[in-house]
Amino acid sequence: MKRQFKNFALVVVVFLSFSMVSTAQVKLGHINSELLISQMPESTKINTELQALGKTFDDEFKSMYTEFESKGKKYEAEAGTKSDAINQSRAKEMQDMQARMQQYQQSAQQELQKKRFDLLQPILEKAQKAIDEVAKEKGLDYIFDASKGQLLFAKESLDILTAVKAKLGVK
Repeated sequence: MKRQFKNFALVVVVFLSFSMVSTAQVKLGHINSELLISQMPESTKINTELQALGKTFDDEFKSMYTEFESKGKKYEAEAGTKSDAINQSRAKEMQDMQARMQQYQQSAQQELQKKRFDLLQPILEKAQKAIDEVAKEKGLDYIFDASKGQLLFAKESLDILTAVKAKLGVK
């Protein structure tokens, strides 16, 4: 009998806990973080810097490709007058050049991604700090990022984009 009473008491306590939690009002907010980041002045500087770095990589690759193309045309035109050993050596040289160009492209893409990450990190931290401050000021319990498709439904959700932009001084 004591055991049944304990189980019953446990069920009542659990039920009351859930009912108290469900009656507490949860305040929700949402923001489009991608829109916020894109409108911050620092984003323009990042894009300019990344475009300049990308152009440097593109120019170098174009130079490599031009050299590859001209050697290929030359070797193809001379192939009939050269020995098999020379033609094989030239074919190997062309394969090596092509491999270097592919490696260069991969390295350039990785470096661009790393640079973008490094440049974005302080902006993301600044935006997150402003979001946290606005959420506290407005008494919000949860903020959903609408740009990532994470806001599926909210009966009442406060869009804090304008408040965060004001906190950051973004027009």
